Amino acid sequence: RCEEAATCIQANWHRCVACVEVSELRRAREGLRHALRFLALRWQFRALAKFRARLPQGHAALMTLSVGEILGAISCLYRVNEAFFFEANVLQNSCRRLKQDLKELKKHSLSSYLGAFYVCCMSRDGQPGLQPATPRAMMTPQRSPRAMQALVTERGHVEAERNMAH
Repeated sequence: RCEEAATCIQANWHRCVACVEVSELRRAREGLRHALRFLALRWQFRALAKFRARLPQGHAALMTLSVGEILGAISCLYRVNEAFFFEANVLQNSCRRLKQDLKELKKHSLSSYLGAFYVCCMSRDGQPGLQPATPRAMMTPQRSPRAMQALVTERGHVEAERNMAH
């Protein structure tokens, strides 16, 4: 019985040690995979820089690049384009949120309540024969259609247009 208990304890101990070793090996493998990925990305970026440097020189200069360098540059461009697309989406969402916030602020601000009061009580739009209460309407005298027609017949069409523009 002692030997069976010792064997059971040893088996459990070896299992625990093996689990620790496997987890350390997995961490080391992930670290290696991360380092290799970083090196590959760095190499692809350098291949893209090399491609861009030779692009203005023409087709013959591009033909000196290897197929691997061209494929690395293409892969890097895909990644850069995806990053730009993601950033564009983030910026569009931020703009949309800011515009919505601005609408909410305008909607719940004091000026919106005062604007409603102004439209309700101070506007001359509802009174017949008067022009709307705009700064231009307050600065220019009101003319009836008959007075405008008289100006057309007396002074000509150009004078009427000039007066109507005011």
